[in-house]
Amino acid sequence: MELDEKFYANKGDLLYTWSATFGPHIWDGDKVIYHYHIWKIELANSIDKTFAIQLLEKDKANILSNTNGSTMIHITKAGMEEKIVTIPAQIEEQMKIGSFLDKLDNLITLHQRMCICVN
Repeated sequence: MELDEKFYANKGDLLYTWSATFGPHIWDGDKVIYHYHIWKIELANSIDKTFAIQLLEKDKANILSNTNGSTMIHITKAGMEEKIVTIPAQIEEQMKIGSFLDKLDNLITLHQRMCICVN
């Protein structure tokens, strides 16, 4: 069975799960048909992928901070499309910011793992 290419995720694609456990992800597996609770995000050439992930992670944190209880969280496509963000016009600056924040996230994760092992 073959579907239109828009229904497949390929290694390196930026995906966003929008229901229950949600947020941005870079697909790291083989070509696969993705679930309808996932959006494949295609960025303009003027937006760096690592920078976009950092923006989406920040938005995810904002969404989580505005919820309470054990409600299953989900967002809508219309809600995402209505968001307005300010980004640096130069992709080189986006790349530097995205790379810096990605390295910082990795360093935090490493230290968290070290703390868990020590305890």
